[in-house]
Amino acid sequence: FTWETAPDGRGSGVAGYHVYWGLNPNGVSTDYLENNTFVIPELAEDGKYYLRVRAIDIAGNAGNWTLVYKYWYDGSAPLFVVEQRSVLWTANPDPAMVSWDEALDGSIGESASSGVAGYNIYWGDDPSGNTITLQRSKENKQYDPPPCLTGDPHYLRVQAVDNAGNVSEWQTLLMYQYDNLPPGISATNITVGETNNPYAGVFTWAEASDGRGSGINGYYVCWSSQPDGEDNSEAAYQNDLHKNSYEPPMITSGGGTYYLRVKAVDNMGLAGAWSTVLTYPYYFTTPGISATNEISDWTKEADPPYFEWQDATDKPSGISGYNIYWGQDSDGTTALAYQAGNDQAARGYDPPSCAAGDGLYYLRVQAVDDYGAPGEWSTVYAYRYDSAAPTGSLIINAGNPEYASSDNVVLYLNYTDAHSGVTLMNINDLGWEAVAPAKELTLSAGDGEKTVSVRYQDAAGNISPEYTDNIILNSAILSGGTLFTLSEPDNGRIIISWISTAPLNTPVTFSVMPLANTANPVLVSDNILSASSGDSVLDVSSLAPDNYELHGEVDGAVYIIGVFSIAKPQRVSGSGGTGEQVWSYPNPFSPDNGQEAKIAYLVKADGWTRVYVYDARGRRVWQTENYARAGQDNIVLWDGRNNQGRLAANGLYILIVTDEKGRIITKGRLALYDE
Repeated sequence: FTWETAPDGRGSGVAGYHVYWGLNPNGVSTDYLENNTFVIPELAEDGKYYLRVRAIDIAGNAGNWTLVYKYWYDGSAPLFVVEQRSVLWTANPDPAMVSWDEALDGSIGESASSGVAGYNIYWGDDPSGNTITLQRSKENKQYDPPPCLTGDPHYLRVQAVDNAGNVSEWQTLLMYQYDNLPPGISATNITVGETNNPYAGVFTWAEASDGRGSGINGYYVCWSSQPDGEDNSEAAYQNDLHKNSYEPPMITSGGGTYYLRVKAVDNMGLAGAWSTVLTYPYYFTTPGISATNEISDWTKEADPPYFEWQDATDKPSGISGYNIYWGQDSDGTTALAYQAGNDQAARGYDPPSCAAGDGLYYLRVQAVDDYGAPGEWSTVYAYRYDSAAPTGSLIINAGNPEYASSDNVVLYLNYTDAHSGVTLMNINDLGWEAVAPAKELTLSAGDGEKTVSVRYQDAAGNISPEYTDNIILNSAILSGGTLFTLSEPDNGRIIISWISTAPLNTPVTFSVMPLANTANPVLVSDNILSASSGDSVLDVSSLAPDNYELHGEVDGAVYIIGVFSIAKPQRVSGSGGTGEQVWSYPNPFSPDNGQEAKIAYLVKADGWTRVYVYDARGRRVWQTENYARAGQDNIVLWDGRNNQGRLAANGLYILIVTDEKGRIITKGRLALYDE
């Protein structure tokens, strides 16, 4: 740098200059130059530099320091660092506005740097692009990229520029991946020859191409017998490491052509078209069934025998084994076991015992061929198991009369069996014969009570209990006379029915005697046989509880009509007919004779009650709890023992009934008397 020569005031003339060069605006130096030209050295650091001089005349006088030159130096690029943003594959071609933080210039502050002047911008598909698309001023720190015209990734790159012309490294602010084209189809399209193998195996197809470049994410897979089959369900999508491989399941629904079809999906979620990558013509027949079909006789043995069946047929692969079902379902298909092979051991089964009860058990098998294809289930053995004895009954003569006038009777036989059915009967242990609903039988000789027995046997060999019926044979009327029958007492009456050969309106006398003393009638009633058959009503309400024998006398002939009983009453209204709401029967009662006191009482509302027994001195002897219901007799039993388990003494006892809160409902009395 050369400056103008300084003038000299007195005339001695300028001899030279002191020169200062540096960063101090007031800097001084003794460096001396004889002329007015200074060669500026290479600068080592950024900053504002000052060239100052003062003139020296020949007489040695020095002038004032003067600034002759300023030099601002910025040799550092701006500091510009940004975080890259990425938009991973989108179908929107128009990116959003992008902004960034301001760059910094210089390393020691604005005073030592020229400052950021603006920014260079690159927008394109080159990840290292540095062709300036646009320039922005320092204040304009944003950019709105134009729409993408291609499907390649686009990059927004920015470079800061300072006022000295220094530029920063290019920074990628945005990677924008745009894809609006669905993927293509796989180039694979294979058709195999006809096969009878139900397993197509693992099949791999060539990856489909992607229209814009986002890449294939996965495939929808459809395996079916439909040439245009599609399956867009979530379960049909695969995007793992082997996304372009698939192992179809075994074909079990019969022969035909099967198709493996796929549809590619790229990382944008765009789906291509379905395409067939494998055509699989599958034709075969399932294994046949065994020709064996046996049914056992009914048996009461719970353990079935070992059973073998004929082998099933299969072409061409052969039989690999059998699924086994054993149970009571005639159409059962739940395999309990699998027996591999087709030899004699594989075609035999030892069934477990019949634990599910009586009935039919079925051994069913299903052949499986070497490809694993199963055939139809078929029943090879039915086992008929019956462990329950039959049941039945026996009635002598129709209407089950008590007397017979003839020794020739008809047996009415009723029998049933839940499973195998009744096949045989044995009457009076005379031997087994085929069952029949009725059979004539001649009774053993002589009048009196006759017993007939029968046992039934079913087809499995189970024998029923013995069933019997009785009838009294009265042969006196075989050649003429009267046959009487009687009913059980009902409401103090018995009905006497007759069939008689006596003339109409013949008198008949009925006599009732206690069985303990048949010589003394306690009731005699005269009546008329007004027809050849009819009924007479006899009032027995006056008789005391006991067992009685009834006779009938016609024309001097005495007939023993039958035996009947008058039962003791089940309820006595209080002790001595006092009308109390709690009473006991029998009263008195005798524990030594095995009697129990039936204590009955009435309540007005349902609920828990307590029944107490006190002796005459007011000491509690026994108590119990019982849930009582209104409108009925509520009964508890006392065996005559106290709370310690010892028999109570003879005497009069007080009964008290309370509700669950201890409030007395009613009181009564009972007597205990042991001889």
